[in-house]
Amino acid sequence: MVIPTSAEIALRKINKLVEKLAAEHRPLSNEEVSDSVEEIATKMQLTLDKAMNAIWLKYNSKAEGKNKAYVYFPCLRSEEKLQTKLNQCQMSNLADLNSELYATILATQPIEEGNWLSLLSDIASIRHERSPDTQKRVQKSTIIGQGQDGVRLSMRTGPNGEITELSGYAWGTGGEIQPMNVQHLRSVISYFSDHNVRVVPWAKDTAKKVDKTVRTVYRLI
Repeated sequence: MVIPTSAEIALRKINKLVEKLAAEHRPLSNEEVSDSVEEIATKMQLTLDKAMNAIWLKYNSKAEGKNKAYVYFPCLRSEEKLQTKLNQCQMSNLADLNSELYATILATQPIEEGNWLSLLSDIASIRHERSPDTQKRVQKSTIIGQGQDGVRLSMRTGPNGEITELSGYAWGTGGEIQPMNVQHLRSVISYFSDHNVRVVPWAKDTAKKVDKTVRTVYRLI
């Protein structure tokens, strides 16, 4: 099967987003990087899900009157779990019907730690044919007085340590009063640092793997 135009366009958009992230990474704030990474991961996952849906359309054993299975690209820790998922998706005979296609899907599964698909799924947090959810791995932080010599403020926090009320002022080197510089940041960068993964190399490498997987799937259907 020739790769559909929609899939080709999706892969090109992913590559453009990755190129933009790489070009603008340093000047971006953590919040902007977070948004960029989420958008890239969401598009990657959705493109994989659509490829899996194309597999289902050809190889499903759906009996007449049965509802369509809940289909998305699997991300499972063992071949046994993969087969169970295929059974649930009405594709129990996929290995017999197209062994090369089955092997392609199996090769992407996170049976070993550090698998690219596992990292992508953790970040994307979406499901096939649904609007992407907000990134679940979110770190929220507040930076007060960055670039200023002094800050005087009053602050109240909630039961979980979150800031509920914040007010105050800052002053410069000459003693002049300035508006207090407060930045509320929302970031997924901590996820990458916790796993010793660099954002831009991750995006580039995963985009290549998604591109290869999607093209291989459509070629084999």
